[in-house]
Amino acid sequence: MRRVLCVALCTTTLFSVSRADDKAAPGQVQIASVQIDKLVEAFQTNEINAVMVYRDKEFSFSGRVVRVITSRFGFPELARGKRAYVIELQTKPLDLSRVSVQCFFDETERDRLVNLTPGQEVIILGTCQRPLIYTGDYKRNEKDYTELRFYDCRLMEPK
Repeated sequence: MRRVLCVALCTTTLFSVSRADDKAAPGQVQIASVQIDKLVEAFQTNEINAVMVYRDKEFSFSGRVVRVITSRFGFPELARGKRAYVIELQTKPLDLSRVSVQCFFDETERDRLVNLTPGQEVIILGTCQRPLIYTGDYKRNEKDYTELRFYDCRLMEPK
């Protein structure tokens, strides 16, 4: 009886481990689509947890376009067309800091970005980077400024 129970337990354990591998690699969490305001709130209220959950992971998120611009960064990748364009998304930050959400696209996305307008709802697939936080001058009553950046972005659906 013990042998039968042991064999059944081992088989069940091996089956569940192999099924878990089908879903995600060890140490990786699959993230469903996220509303941009929820993402901003996560980074503003518990940055440590948000970095663990979202950093270096690709997922889709939705938000409203503030503007579409040419990247201001002098990365060498620009010569090859990487990070050539930026969509900034509208956010409703908490009263903790100013926030900018920047989505970097390469040149191949140009034709899809050209007709976007401010206020238009979009769905973007991108890889979340660690936030950049610039400290505000508290003597002048300035708040911190946070940039949430997403690289290798693709426009999924303009609405």
